[in-house]
Amino acid sequence: NGVSFLKQKVKSKTWDVNIKKENAHSDYIYGICELSNQRLVSCSNDYTIKIWRIGQKDLSLLSTLTNHTNYVYKAIPLPHNKLASCSEDSTVRIWNSDNPYQQLATLTHGGCVYYLLQLKKKDILVTSCGGDSSLYFWNSSTYQKLNTIKNVCTTYSEHMIELADGNIAVSSSVSPYPIVIINPTNYSIIKEIKDQEY
Repeated sequence: NGVSFLKQKVKSKTWDVNIKKENAHSDYIYGICELSNQRLVSCSNDYTIKIWRIGQKDLSLLSTLTNHTNYVYKAIPLPHNKLASCSEDSTVRIWNSDNPYQQLATLTHGGCVYYLLQLKKKDILVTSCGGDSSLYFWNSSTYQKLNTIKNVCTTYSEHMIELADGNIAVSSSVSPYPIVIINPTNYSIIKEIKDQEY
């Protein structure tokens, strides 16, 4: 049956939760990402970010980052040993991704920030702000705001990917559920695809 098939085909790794429960998040985990040197980052509804060491037989807590003041939705690695996180507290925070994980900068937005994207070949961090329905473009090295595109996002989480041609696709979870294609070089909207056009 389907269950036995899954048991045969799917392999996963688990750790003893009882041993680690004193270090665990106290609420929903919204996002995870991987850092170098066998480290995992988790972001939570409990306003914290946790850095974990992933061992063969162990999962150990390295650090808990507590600077955010509301839900933390996502974290992603940045170039030059940095980490970015976004939150309901209207900020993106930039951290040193190596011990001692200190905060390096705070990027202020017009409301809750749901999603982050670091472009592959450019020093550009793109952030999705549902609070003011805008996409923000930042220099991920100097933390300077480069530009803002208004009326792209909604009050719910968007997903963003960098396409093969270097443009960005942004999806929306609110009707009419558009997918917006954006040129990050001149900050222009190339195309908006509505649900009826899929």
